[in-house]
Amino acid sequence: MRPKMLAAGDARGNAFNRIGRNLPVLILLLAAFFILNPLLVLNEVLAEPTRSLQQLKEDAIAALQEISTTDKKLKHTITHAVKAIAQSLSDKSRSLFFDDSRILSPPEGHRVFQRERRAVDRLLKGIRRKGAPDEVKAAFQDVINDLVEADRRITGLSLAAAQKLIQVGEGNPRRLAKAKREYQRALQGTDPRKAIHGFKEAWKLSQNVVKGRQLGESSLTS
Repeated sequence: MRPKMLAAGDARGNAFNRIGRNLPVLILLLAAFFILNPLLVLNEVLAEPTRSLQQLKEDAIAALQEISTTDKKLKHTITHAVKAIAQSLSDKSRSLFFDDSRILSPPEGHRVFQRERRAVDRLLKGIRRKGAPDEVKAAFQDVINDLVEADRRITGLSLAAAQKLIQVGEGNPRRLAKAKREYQRALQGTDPRKAIHGFKEAWKLSQNVVKGRQLGESSLTS
């Protein structure tokens, strides 16, 4: 009985050794799967119980308006950032959103990204301003993070809607694949301005996944 037990133990040991040798390969395969499959991220976008996109922007405006400073240039920064964020919600009294989470199709929807990037530009200059209090810098950074998050979710929802069209045989899979690559690059970037630009480009591609037809309100509802 003793020799058999040793043989079984040796067999288990060999199996573990084989797993250990192959572990780096398995890790690389899993990493590649997650990196090359942005739809896993999109599913998180659809499932996450967070504030609506409009609420993120409204909260950002409120946070900026609550900042108390006597620095004229910082006040100027806040005023212009608030204006840009407000204009990303509506244009001349016309809302740029279908509802709390969905923006208008191109070209109107472009303005959401463009104006948020304008706000981020202002806030980044405020963060770099010599002598700006740390608490003001932190508040500016929180608003920047919220704006990038809003654009990430706008694009994720649009990509998910485009994916549904592809699944029922409509649209151009290559165009969607390109949109996913743009989205993934934006996720991995560290510059918030470039991230917003990348999300805008991915959103534009996903909106035009069906040639000659943009994703309409009905496409985004399901």
